[in-house]
Amino acid sequence: METNSDFVGSNRSVVVALLLWFFFGTFGVYRMYLGKVGTGILMLILTLLAFLTFVFFIGIFIFLGLFIWWIIDLVRILKSPKMANMP
Repeated sequence: METNSDFVGSNRSVVVALLLWFFFGTFGVYRMYLGKVGTGILMLILTLLAFLTFVFFIGIFIFLGLFIWWIIDLVRILKSPKMANMP
């Protein structure tokens, strides 16, 4: 399991990660930027699946799960050691 300290890699910008998180969050773009391509693609697939199944009310539950995942990732980005070293 990865820890908070390695969520934002040494060669990645926290500001860019936060901007990607805010604007393209549920599409997993910020996770791909942070080097977690597999889970980024999983978020993208789940988002598309949620849009397709929204009419059947299944998508609502998928969106709820993605929202929780999205908020947890925000906390992990904000708690990264790189964030503490920012001016």
